[in-house]
Amino acid sequence: MRLRLLTLCGLLLGVLILLAATLTAPTAALAGFRAAEQQALQQDKGVASNSQQPCANPQLRVDAPERVLLDSETETITIRVTNTDTVECDLTVSLVAPAFTLQPADNQQLVRLTPTTSANLRWTVRPKGTGTATLAVTTGNASQQVGISVVSGNGFVPPERATLNYVGILLGALLALGSLLLWSLALSRRVGATSTPASTPTPTSTSTPATGPASSETAGSM
Repeated sequence: MRLRLLTLCGLLLGVLILLAATLTAPTAALAGFRAAEQQALQQDKGVASNSQQPCANPQLRVDAPERVLLDSETETITIRVTNTDTVECDLTVSLVAPAFTLQPADNQQLVRLTPTTSANLRWTVRPKGTGTATLAVTTGNASQQVGISVVSGNGFVPPERATLNYVGILLGALLALGSLLLWSLALSRRVGATSTPASTPTPTSTSTPATGPASSETAGSM
């Protein structure tokens, strides 16, 4: 009786933990995503140039579509450069991103622009680790910096807001499954004990005195 009560309590507790962790996991994951995105946006900076030198005042616009990446994902960064001068310019665009692997590997690209024209340059970046990192782009006297937060794909290491939910889901499932296995084991033992017939004692044979000619002779001699 005590074992049945223990397994029933374990099963109910495991189901409750599993349901609570599962239902709150999306909210925790969304909150973690928004916090990581906010950290990335706080890294954004831009510096414009008003130098009188030719080709020193290009306009920069860095487009990073996703501000939160998994550590196994890649993203294509698009850099739009506009020549605001009245002469043709050869502009060297540099991308400084020590926390990422770049493709192409060269972090500089050269572009020739006629007056008031624009060009789009692209790099594909792959994060080297987790955390909030920056991409800094410079050309001429203009520069722009954008932030990108990198989170773990497994959700456990390093810990995130939803890590506790994932642990709860795993713990609840194990507790419920273990309780079910214990219940089935106890039930099978009980069924086996009731199905075995009770052993009946074997009657012992008692010896009876022999009757025959010997006994008749004895009676005659007397």
